[in-house]
Amino acid sequence: MIDKKVLLCTHCDLDGASCAIVTKNTFKDVTNVHVSAGDGLTKYIRHLQETPFLVNNYDMVTVQDLSLDTALFADLMGVFQVAHFEGEFLMLDHHESSNPIADEENGVIIDMSMCGAALAQKYMQETYKVDLSHLDELIKLTNDYDLWVHKYKESKQLNILLENYMGRSTPEKGVKAFVDIYHKGFCYDKITSLEKKIILNRFEEIQKTFDELEVMELGDDTKIGFAFIEGSMLNDIAAKVFKHSDYQVIITFYPNRTGGSIRVADGSPLNLGKLLPLLEKKLGIKGGGHPHAAAYNIPSISYKMTLAS
Repeated sequence: MIDKKVLLCTHCDLDGASCAIVTKNTFKDVTNVHVSAGDGLTKYIRHLQETPFLVNNYDMVTVQDLSLDTALFADLMGVFQVAHFEGEFLMLDHHESSNPIADEENGVIIDMSMCGAALAQKYMQETYKVDLSHLDELIKLTNDYDLWVHKYKESKQLNILLENYMGRSTPEKGVKAFVDIYHKGFCYDKITSLEKKIILNRFEEIQKTFDELEVMELGDDTKIGFAFIEGSMLNDIAAKVFKHSDYQVIITFYPNRTGGSIRVADGSPLNLGKLLPLLEKKLGIKGGGHPHAAAYNIPSISYKMTLAS
């Protein structure tokens, strides 16, 4: 392992957890901070702006899978300037919104062909010559789930285990617990009977939620549906809606939050990664993601007005 003290800031989801596992398998001393994209990331950068010299405790600061846009990237660079940070900076991302700031010579690497953890594994193995092949199964399943491919049933099961830990405490503490437990990789054949029971119970809960779900059409003769779906069930519920209906797009709004997610059925020409930046300019919606999966946040306006627009 590489003898560096590293501050990692990454997403509070399965891809972010796997990014942390990859980074912890590469460097000896890693402090992993997990935040939500959007507001969570903004708050953390504001925290660094208030305490800029914190970064000088580390040899490297790396930001992975967080969809930094040009403005947030500039804020982060401002932190380094104030602190006179002389360590390394590495940004690994795979979101459309980060593409404008790609700069490989200065450690900003964007590759939209794979999830953040797959990019991290590829980069660490090529750059530091470390063997991370024991994480191959974990990365394969993370990539399958994060890019919404869903080719492997085990990827959903892996995410269910993460959600279980996130539900026990705060999301960040839950992700960190997951990282500690699966830091050497994941193999479905080796999970415990308790973990299998957790997965089974979750699938039953998802099916019950789907059976009771009310999907509302947005406009006449449209293939766009709107529903209130609890965030951790979103991918599974949306997949079921597409399978059992003619909807091509599902827009969700998370209860008790000012935002939600959008999912697009396979085969649709709609690219959410390109659409969300346009909606930010027109309606103030902040968000980003992949061609078929994206998240959004609506600041200080009625979501009904925004959806109508």
